[in-house]
This record gives sequence, structure tokens and C-alpha cells, in this order.
Amino acid sequence: MGDFQRALYDFSVAIKISKEKKDSEETIALNYNYAGVQHYELGQLDEALKHYDLAVTYDASKGYFWYNRGLVKSRLDKVEDAVVDYKKAIELLSEADYLYQANFNMGICLRRMGPEHLDRSIDHLKKAVEIKNDRSSAHNNLGLSYFEKGEFEDALIHY
Repeated sequence: MGDFQRALYDFSVAIKISKEKKDSEETIALNYNYAGVQHYELGQLDEALKHYDLAVTYDASKGYFWYNRGLVKSRLDKVEDAVVDYKKAIELLSEADYLYQANFNMGICLRRMGPEHLDRSIDHLKKAVEIKNDRSSAHNNLGLSYFEKGEFEDALIHY
């Protein structure tokens, strides 16, 4: 379990102090996000989601807040909502690692939503492969989306 419980306590105190001191909304949002990360690491997904919701409420300009919220929603099988958050994250993010992961996760969520979303799944997984061509999981998932669409030759290229 590491020190996630202790870190959660520290961020909870930081949130309280930030509000009392009337810190910037960005600072309060960061503390909510970090508390959400600790809840996530502890497997407390509903609590993590509440904290990510608050982070986005205080500061909607941070792509990684949206990414984190999408990740939790995906784990909670709220894939349609996760796609909305990943889309917003992709609009706001500039760092390659986050862009890769947001496109990768969005592609998987879209595939989970059903056959009518496979074209969009393929598009996002292609973007993930463009960003990090050395990731076998991106190629494998792109192959799966092609396979589910019935495009077997394209699927074979990525398996």
C-alpha cells in the first residue's frame, strides 16, 4: 500500500489549508487532483472520481485532470463518460506521454462501446501508434479493433 494513505491525509490537509488561505483555484485543484491520485492508488475509485470532479471544477484547463478522471470512469465501466473526458484531455494536452496514453485509452473505450465506434477507435489507436510506435500494446489494440471491424489484413500488420 506504500505511503498512499499518508499522502492522502497530507493532501486532505493541504486542501483544507488552501481553502482557508483562499489560495488560487489552480492550487486547490492541484490538491484535489493529487488526493484523487491517492484514492485511485488505494483502489477507492468512487472517492478518486469525486476528487477529480472537484479538480476539474476548480480548474478545467489542465488536461491531465481530465485524463485522470477519464481513467477512473473507464475503470468504473462508464466508458461513454470516459471518452468525453479523454477527448477534452487530448484537446488540452501537449506532452507526448499523456497524449499517447489518452489516445490509447480512448481507442480502447471506443472499442468497448461497440462496433459502431470502431472507426473512431482505430483513429485514436493510430494516433497512439504515431506518438509511440514502439509500444506493442498500442499495436495489439489497433490490431484488435481492425479484427473486430473485419479488416483482417490490417489486423495482421499490427499483431
